[in-house]
Amino acid sequence: MRPTKTILVADRPAGIQTIRNVMGAEFDIVSVPTFSEAELLLQTGERNFDLILCGVHFDDSRMFDLAALVQRVASASLGPLVIFRDLNSQLDAAFSVASSFQLTFLGLLDSSISST
Repeated sequence: MRPTKTILVADRPAGIQTIRNVMGAEFDIVSVPTFSEAELLLQTGERNFDLILCGVHFDDSRMFDLAALVQRVASASLGPLVIFRDLNSQLDAAFSVASSFQLTFLGLLDSSISST
């Protein structure tokens, strides 16, 4: 079976492997462990992505940089951006609130639908 959806995964190598394991062969997973690789890939516009997954620990916590980049190069070829964290991380509720605030400030999150 050929993958029908393409997902960009921006995260640490361990997180990328976890996503690959969870998603299996049903999806075409394109991975980028650094912001510079993500920037190069997204700015060329050569690939269409149905979804962009970004771990909170992506390239030393550059998830906000990636969110701003996605907003700048937003086109019909980019799907939604989803930021995730693994449940074993040491982040607390304050991080969740701060993240929601930052993403709302960047115009990437509707504050009426955010959850903390």
